[in-house]
Amino acid sequence: MSQQRRTSSPEILMDRLAKRHASLEEQLSELSGHTYLTPRELRLEKRLKKEKLAAKDEMQKVRTQLA
Repeated sequence: MSQQRRTSSPEILMDRLAKRHASLEEQLSELSGHTYLTPRELRLEKRLKKEKLAAKDEMQKVRTQLA
């Protein structure tokens, strides 16, 4: 099996996406602990939410490939 195939296998991709999703959730959780968010933090929160959703969508695509 080539290096390219091993690094792009659905199982490995799923693991990477799950870790990314968890990391984004942790960052969002940290932001939600603030009493208020600065404009910069609001932009960061919006970006993190979009990235988290994209990771979740990608995980769903991989799940359907594995099924």
